[in-house]
Amino acid sequence: MYILILLLSSVLGQAAQKVAVDPNDCLRDDGFLESDRTTDPDKGDCCSFLICDGILNKTGYRVSCMGGTVWNYVLKVCDDPKYFPSCNPSDCNVPSRTTELCGALNSDQCCVHGRQPIYTAVSGSDSKYIVAGERKENQCPQGEVFNLEDCCCESIEPRIPLCSDETDNYHRVPGSDADVPSEDYCCYYAQCFANGTGYDKVKCMPPSVWNNDPDVKSCDLPVNVPECMQFFCGAETTDPPCEGVSGPGGSCCQAGVWYGAVPGSDGQQYMITQLPDGSDWSLDTSRVLCCSEDFEGNQLIFNDDPDSCCCELPTVP
Repeated sequence: MYILILLLSSVLGQAAQKVAVDPNDCLRDDGFLESDRTTDPDKGDCCSFLICDGILNKTGYRVSCMGGTVWNYVLKVCDDPKYFPSCNPSDCNVPSRTTELCGALNSDQCCVHGRQPIYTAVSGSDSKYIVAGERKENQCPQGEVFNLEDCCCESIEPRIPLCSDETDNYHRVPGSDADVPSEDYCCYYAQCFANGTGYDKVKCMPPSVWNNDPDVKSCDLPVNVPECMQFFCGAETTDPPCEGVSGPGGSCCQAGVWYGAVPGSDGQQYMITQLPDGSDWSLDTSRVLCCSEDFEGNQLIFNDDPDSCCCELPTVP
């Protein structure tokens, strides 16, 4: 279900249609109304809704739910259409874009992909700009300037040779030598900054090593990098093993942690009974967990089969 945050993010960029509304309706329904609750001839559709003016409560602004959602007038959110089969989003008049075209621009203005907002470079500064509708000036990060051609802040530092190709951001760590395999050569790789002015040295997750083949450029199995097959990059990073046949009071295990269904709960409750370090939690009732319901309201049941060890829909005989 889509929460109100999604609703608001969909609304902010839209050019809302102003309509007349009943102030009593606005006060009674917290300022969010179904699209047809207006005295105007245009009643909208089931994907749209009204936001009341917060001052007078006599004017509403019609906006549309985006992303194929419909208006849930009970929860006052844009919701999945499966909960409202009577509303088909394909029949709604929803704008494909939520921002207007930029139109004609001055020489000191730009916009992204031809859509508003419009950005204006501040006269006398190469790193400040103003966004249309805002009063304050914005400052690019230190070491960057506002580029009208790309309509963004860009670094004034040149790309380093290692990162000169914008399409290739992963490389062998500079200074490492294949003739003398080292930790830098086998265990690490260089990841270029987005602006190409430097790089981070990143370690592969053991036991993998860096494969610098142009067709691979990723951490790989040592067998595929012969010169690093005998190089130790650290202890293998894996989940703890499930030791023994069962833990105390537990019947299945995931990543070294033993779990068991709580007796008498009809499978709706389960608990952690033992940790990877051997700690016994089987008698600690404060560790009891509950299986949730799925989106259709069906109760999930804890399945202690070793191949499952999770909450899932019960099997039908």
